[in-house]
Amino acid sequence: MNRPTEFTPQELARHWRVRPSKIYTWLNSGELRGADMSLSPGITRPRWRISQEEADAFRDRRKAKPQPNSMQRRRRV
Repeated sequence: MNRPTEFTPQELARHWRVRPSKIYTWLNSGELRGADMSLSPGITRPRWRISQEEADAFRDRRKAKPQPNSMQRRRRV
């Protein structure tokens, strides 16, 4: 199956199983980069599109990282 090259916030939210408001929060904070496609004059609401590459890069940045050994609790003996 071919993956789309661009996502709307609603499509990405469905794909990642989060609420669309979370995608908008990430877009507004700059954590997730997207393009505003509302170039028509008079349109005040942004129409976001997120590229596949940017979605993959964002997901990779947010992956859980293993905890270093020095931070793990030690068991008492």
